[in-house]
Amino acid sequence: MRLSFWNWLLALSFFACSWLARAEAADSSWESFQALLDRIISNDARYQRELSVLDGEAASVMSMKKAWEPKVDLQLQRSASRTFGRASGNETLFGTQADMIASWNLYAFGLDQNRQDFIEKQKSRITEAKSLKKLEAEQRAANLILDGIEASQLAQIAKKQQDNRTRLLLIQEKRKSLGLTSAVDLDILKINQASSDLLASDAEQILAVKKAEIALASGNLDGPDSWPLAAEFFKQTTELERWINNHKDTEPRVLRVDRSLIVENEAALGVARKSYGPSIDLVMQMSRALDQREEELLPQSYVALTFNMPLLDRGQRLQASSRAEIQVKESRYSFDYDRNKMAIELLSSSKIALQYQKNIEKLNEMVGVAEKVYNSNQSRYEKALINQLELYQSEVLFYGSQESRISAIKKWYQQMFSFCFMVGEEVVPCLKSI
Repeated sequence: MRLSFWNWLLALSFFACSWLARAEAADSSWESFQALLDRIISNDARYQRELSVLDGEAASVMSMKKAWEPKVDLQLQRSASRTFGRASGNETLFGTQADMIASWNLYAFGLDQNRQDFIEKQKSRITEAKSLKKLEAEQRAANLILDGIEASQLAQIAKKQQDNRTRLLLIQEKRKSLGLTSAVDLDILKINQASSDLLASDAEQILAVKKAEIALASGNLDGPDSWPLAAEFFKQTTELERWINNHKDTEPRVLRVDRSLIVENEAALGVARKSYGPSIDLVMQMSRALDQREEELLPQSYVALTFNMPLLDRGQRLQASSRAEIQVKESRYSFDYDRNKMAIELLSSSKIALQYQKNIEKLNEMVGVAEKVYNSNQSRYEKALINQLELYQSEVLFYGSQESRISAIKKWYQQMFSFCFMVGEEVVPCLKSI
């Protein structure tokens, strides 16, 4: 009894260690993926241009806020005047004057709160837009890396097929030398070998191109020392449907940007309607002057509290309000359009992802069966129990099913990248949460 207990404990420890090792390997793959994503995003020229535009809008918001703060101006004046008269004769008079003028809009009835609200809404919209642009850049980078992973997997399959055909060709040549096979069978194998050599060469070239694209996009022109993601990156889950259902009611990030734009335009409409209302301003002026003999005159100061009331400016007021109302309507139409579009795309992506998952599970079974058949047929062929046609058919089925599985897995990830983007989550945290 004690021995069985220790055997059970040893087995449990072995299982825990192997599980932790697989978890660490998966985390390492995701960390490599995230690091590569970050490098590509930081070197994405399109993303940087979009950020610079949004930074320009943020700077204009700050300048707008500064425009309502107190203003101080300094004016310097040097004048010369000439008089003509019979009694005093011609005389040139010189004068120097310096004025310091301070002005401050103390209060604009109904406008102050609207202006502050507009600034806050505009800043919020810019923040949401930056988040959306980063997600778009991340999705482009993730698909670029995914193309590279697919090319890497296909190159490995082509290399295995090439190696197997090379081994079979050597066996057939030995048989031919012993008179155990015909020259036709040997020629067929040579043709298959040449075909696999071409396929392997093409796959390596495609992989080299994808690596170069990723190296250029990430700013590392020397390319990665090793491919950062192993095959275990292509993991699947049986809880995908539950995960999708938990996220299907999440508001897409695109709609958050559209909603913030509506709120901003409504605030801008409020500013436009209140811009021509009454206001109270404070003006202070200090002057110092020198007369024509360069003697200082008495300084002068001026303080005024003014109340401004526009009485008739209806044309400009209506023009500003109409323009702001049009922007509000356009942003609402855009929100309704994107909401319907996102609802369709979310439903489509989730259904397609679930279908690809089912296909992948079937393809996994097919690959397993095809591998057993192919390995068995290789052994039987080496013993001259079957002909080349039977071996070739099982080989095509085995390698073709592997390629189909990789293609389905890539499409699964593309749909999941799209789904994560639409619900407004970054790729790696989104997929790791499944």
